[in-house]
Amino acid sequence: MITNIEKQYFINLLNRDGYVLNFSTYSFNVFTINSIGIALCNHYGLSKGKSLEAFLVECSPD
Repeated sequence: MITNIEKQYFINLLNRDGYVLNFSTYSFNVFTINSIGIALCNHYGLSKGKSLEAFLVECSPD
């Protein structure tokens, strides 16, 4: 289970003003498809950082 505090730490670690590590939008989508089965930027229609945040806010704590 991931807590809201842990989610925020995760967001702060990976999301730097919309940039997530050194991913391009394409490589981020490929990574998230391979990791969780969804291309986050395509799914949410947002930047990498905002898509990551939206996913973490929506995801189940289990």
